[in-house]
Amino acid sequence: MPDEATRKRLQDMKQKIDHIERLAHELRNLGQSVPVVEQNVLTLLSTVYVLKFGISDVAEINE
Repeated sequence: MPDEATRKRLQDMKQKIDHIERLAHELRNLGQSVPVVEQNVLTLLSTVYVLKFGISDVAEINE
């Protein structure tokens, strides 16, 4: 089981990842019909998914 400092860092990272995801969705809505925005936001969201799997899930397990 991680110590308190590690749990705090994981929780902070989880919050930032969630924030990035929200911003990416906002950008996706703003960039509708702009192919470069749509494609790059999908790439960004794919990366966010990997981060969520690696960090957010661990942070939630340790709560």
